[in-house]
Amino acid sequence: MKIEADKDLVSLILISLFLLTSGCTSPRRVDYELKIGFTGWVKVKFNVADCQSTRRIFGGEVIEINDSGIGCSEMKKPTTTIGSTYYVDAKGERVEELRSSGWGEGGMLWAKTASESDSSIEFFVGTEAQLEESWGQRNKPRGQ
Repeated sequence: MKIEADKDLVSLILISLFLLTSGCTSPRRVDYELKIGFTGWVKVKFNVADCQSTRRIFGGEVIEINDSGIGCSEMKKPTTTIGSTYYVDAKGERVEELRSSGWGEGGMLWAKTASESDSSIEFFVGTEAQLEESWGQRNKPRGQ
């Protein structure tokens, strides 16, 4: 019985090593941190040399968004991500996780889009009403 369990473990380790070395990628964790009360459009640029607003975490990174809604990363723009967006206090402590939702459900994250041309992503932080108001200040995404 123990020998079979050991074989299963060895098989699992070998398969994992094969997947890691064969170019198979899994989603990268990217968390975003904004100062409490920030509302507006956020733009994160990837592949930025000497970017100072990123810190590495196990399996990914945390990108700090400045007061103007801009963040960056030295890493290549991920094709798939997992992660969260947080409000942080003056000490940098996470105080609230922001969430996306459907219309009328009280979410604070909207309209996430990616741009291949400048290797960036954009999203809106705020209420539905604030999002609607913001459309007048910029072009609506296609399909809206």
